[in-house]
Amino acid sequence: MKSVLMKFLYGVLAFHVMVISWFIFFLGDQGFIASSFWATLVAVGTYLSLQHLGNRRKLATNQLTRKDYQYIMKNIKEATEKKKRLNKALFSVRSVHALKEIGQLNRSVSRVLKVVKKEPARFYEADHFFFYQLDSVVQLTEKYTFLASHSLKDEESKKALHETEDLIRKLTFAVEKELASILSNDFEDLSAEREIAEHSIHLQGSGTPKKVKQHD
Repeated sequence: MKSVLMKFLYGVLAFHVMVISWFIFFLGDQGFIASSFWATLVAVGTYLSLQHLGNRRKLATNQLTRKDYQYIMKNIKEATEKKKRLNKALFSVRSVHALKEIGQLNRSVSRVLKVVKKEPARFYEADHFFFYQLDSVVQLTEKYTFLASHSLKDEESKKALHETEDLIRKLTFAVEKELASILSNDFEDLSAEREIAEHSIHLQGSGTPKKVKQHD
């Protein structure tokens, strides 16, 4: 979402540059067509330059090389497509209980993707999720919804569905554990900052001069 917003802002800025450039060229006796041509070139150049600077800033912020960033974006794109399959499977569920389980799994997957999209460098902390867990999540969920849609009543089919629901529950726990592992350093930093803040407050409290009672 942030990427789309930035592209929109780049476009707006480039458009304003184009308008200003057109007037400069036109007032310089370039003619309407020539002014439009040169102003368009300036606008395109402005947009590409802003995009390039934005990408360089993003790479610097995440401490990634261009090659690493492209590799990560490729995997995030593939993961997003798998997430769409998971969404589709979610809307195919009829059982309220299964809907709850798969819905929780869907939310857990979304949270991991959201974290890595925001900070691409975290991809290497979540490689197990991208290369193993997500495939298992999608395949198992699609298999479950396919079998559940046939409404088979025999005991063997019911047993298979219940066992699959248990696996989905375990996968949800595994994904949430993966997310906790990804964010573990953040919680440690937060804990350290909280201790520093509490210590600072304690020092300020102990250092506050007491009011001296005045005697009549």
